[in-house]
Amino acid sequence: METIDVGNGCRHHWKGIPMKQQRCALFALVFFIVHIPSIAESSYDMGKAIYLENCASCHGMMGQGDGPLRPFLTKPPSDLTLLTKRNQGIFPHQRLWESIDGRGIGDSGPHGSRDMPIWGREFRAQSARESGGCISDANPYGVIPYGGLHRGHGVEWRVHQKISLLVDYIARIQSQ
Repeated sequence: METIDVGNGCRHHWKGIPMKQQRCALFALVFFIVHIPSIAESSYDMGKAIYLENCASCHGMMGQGDGPLRPFLTKPPSDLTLLTKRNQGIFPHQRLWESIDGRGIGDSGPHGSRDMPIWGREFRAQSARESGGCISDANPYGVIPYGGLHRGHGVEWRVHQKISLLVDYIARIQSQ
């Protein structure tokens, strides 16, 4: 079999392979190397992933208030796809943010004084566990490497990111 030296010490066996097939193989290789990572990145929706992990059990896979826990809840969950319609055509960004966070509402139990979990507190606990659990009055943001909150580190920053991603996802599932 004839080998071809490509100049970097590698040798490839191309004898018997038509030039057209060689070009097709090279094109396919370049396409997958260049395009597959960008396709994978663009298809992952972190807001949707956070929603499915934390909200879908009550609000349902599509946000219509029909989750599998609905029969066990005192008050039925809201249909999240109708928030804009119920707010005179304007998406209630700030009100939704505050409702998800829940820490500004008086809390008297594991869910506070409301029917929905206080996700700000839950996300903070999750982030604290992920960062090593170093939260105290002296260090309220947990482990903050490389300069702090302004660089995207710290527990509270992660809480805000999760809530932002959820609000963005819910805005995108609004019915027309």
